[in-house]
Amino acid sequence: MSEHNCNICKTFKEDEIIENTYCECNTFNHRNCLFSELIHFKKCLRCKFQYRKPDGVYTTYHLNGNINYEVHFVDEKKHGTFKTYYSNGVLSTYIDYVNDKKHGKDISFTNSGIIISEKDYKNNLLDGEFKFYYPSGAVKFIEYYKKNNIISSKNFNEDGSEEI
Repeated sequence: MSEHNCNICKTFKEDEIIENTYCECNTFNHRNCLFSELIHFKKCLRCKFQYRKPDGVYTTYHLNGNINYEVHFVDEKKHGTFKTYYSNGVLSTYIDYVNDKKHGKDISFTNSGIIISEKDYKNNLLDGEFKFYYPSGAVKFIEYYKKNNIISSKNFNEDGSEEI
């Protein structure tokens, strides 16, 4: 059995699950260690990790039990939707991935569910519209991109009229 190191969990052996009571955060984004279970215990996280190649849907949780993030893997690459949530259960970000690259929508929300921004990606490059919103939900500006280069932009007042 080979051993692996991770900056969040202790050293662990392949095919063994080892508990770690010293995690200080609940964000897990490592290549070889994938989250399998999260338990709240005495105001700290107890993490159970297991070494395996990422494939399928992986979910992590906030201390209160609500989903923290959910990511889809195919052949060790993000493929499908990646969603993050605020601890109150409201969606924070929604990102489409194809073969580990952003490809499709990247949408951000406030913790009350109001949209902050929407971006279109192709092969990990901004390509299409990038919209940013006022807290009221009205469009503040729209930028148009082609292969990460800005093509044009429009600014709007909160009432929806275009700024000149």
